[in-house]
Amino acid sequence: MWRYVARRVLLAIPTILGVVVLVFFAMRVLPGNIADKMIADFGMSAADIARLRVQWGLDDPLHVQFGRFVGQMVEGDLGRSIWSRRLVVDQIAEQVPATVQLTLAAMAIAVFIGVPLGILAAIRRHTWWDFSCMAMALGGVSMPSFWLGLLLILFFGVRLGWLPMAGTGGLEYLILPAFTLGFGSSAVIARLTRSSMLEVLRRDFIRTAQSKGLMPRVVTWKHALRNAMIPVMTIIGLQVANLLGGAVLTETVFSRQGIGRMAAQAVLEKDFPVAQGIAMLVAITYVFVNLFVDILYAFFDPRIRYE
Repeated sequence: MWRYVARRVLLAIPTILGVVVLVFFAMRVLPGNIADKMIADFGMSAADIARLRVQWGLDDPLHVQFGRFVGQMVEGDLGRSIWSRRLVVDQIAEQVPATVQLTLAAMAIAVFIGVPLGILAAIRRHTWWDFSCMAMALGGVSMPSFWLGLLLILFFGVRLGWLPMAGTGGLEYLILPAFTLGFGSSAVIARLTRSSMLEVLRRDFIRTAQSKGLMPRVVTWKHALRNAMIPVMTIIGLQVANLLGGAVLTETVFSRQGIGRMAAQAVLEKDFPVAQGIAMLVAITYVFVNLFVDILYAFFDPRIRYE
């Protein structure tokens, strides 16, 4: 087991390095430049801008900037924001709790809606239960998150006045953004759970369990679901990346604090260190979530062993 974990961690290093290279060079080929932004926002002179570019190393060759960035990153230093001049690590640390809270809440909603809907659709195949669950899943997949968020704000915030429409705070500020972010993922999970359950329910060991006179709920929950959860766990792990990406729109629509909203602002403002730091955080999170999912396979299927 531990050798497998160590091997997966080592294999993750090229992935993370690839993300570093991609983000570093992509940020520098985007339209616009930081000089125009400074002139427009602060009315700085060309001489002042030239002095700052030299001070920040923005006029160095790209390979020199990249080498400096990698060296700082290895030391745990992601640099300073071009605009605020604060350490990127500190800025990200301030925003991470809000995004983690939103992502975990959205994932909980996705799992607790998606898995039961998929199970119900599978065991009630070709009934109105099945059609209703899959129609809801189709709606969730087809509906853009920002549009759903605006509808929820209009209905629950403006018309009913039950929940706050924007901002960051207690539980009441989390309900609408979390549902907006998690509903689409719940639809994906529901569709995969249904197909996986249907495949397992056709297998011989399920018919054997039924012929022994076991109660239907025992066959469903103990035998069928545990074997069907392998592909479902995979898609749940993949949805973490989608939720982190979707946090950009959701945090913007609901004016929430978080790394998604900060990443969007950093890209618009050409704040290279902040954008690169957030991309690194998301990439590392994605890699370790998938590692955690792989390890969970052994819990749901004892036949899986890691050599």
